[in-house]
Amino acid sequence: MAVGLHGWAGGFPETGPLGLVELLKPVACRIPVAAGGDLFSIPAKKSKYSLQKVDYGYFINYNNTTSYLLNYRNGGLFMEENAFLEAAENGDIEAVKRHLSEGTDVDTSDEHKRTALMKAAKHGHTEIVKCLLDEGADVNVRDNRGTSALYWASSNGHHEIVQLLIKHRSDVEVHDDRGWSAKDQASYHQHDDIVHMLEEAGAR
Repeated sequence: MAVGLHGWAGGFPETGPLGLVELLKPVACRIPVAAGGDLFSIPAKKSKYSLQKVDYGYFINYNNTTSYLLNYRNGGLFMEENAFLEAAENGDIEAVKRHLSEGTDVDTSDEHKRTALMKAAKHGHTEIVKCLLDEGADVNVRDNRGTSALYWASSNGHHEIVQLLIKHRSDVEVHDDRGWSAKDQASYHQHDDIVHMLEEAGAR
């Protein structure tokens, strides 16, 4: 469902920013920015809704508890209903901590069954990985391709994250749906130190 800015250029609907959220949240939506007008230059009416600018887009906050993210992609804005996962992927540790303090499930996953831990591990955000582990994140959750946080950290050469995940009893023998293991990925990408680490932890 594509939504242009024409209907919003004159201001937010009577319901404030939540009107935009309600319109977009059923599905992920691209919002073309070429429609004219700057959606975010218009202050919201006094209400429970607010906008917070971050480097990669805008959070729409409702009553300081629920956030939806409009993030920049391909010259437009893209709706992300779960801002917690987006924050983990983008390395925004303060947002991750805020969502957790507000009661977000640490093992929340997206439509591909990828959790915040998997996203942070894949992109090398060590402090977020530590935070999620401290909050009890499941290290052995697998996505719809059979991959895990350890698999992605190994593939991308994130040595310290691999150490952390092994310390927290991550399964070193996990294989994806093609039969590739974390060790296979590390070997393929020539992360020899990680291959050795996985072998010491029992990977065959």
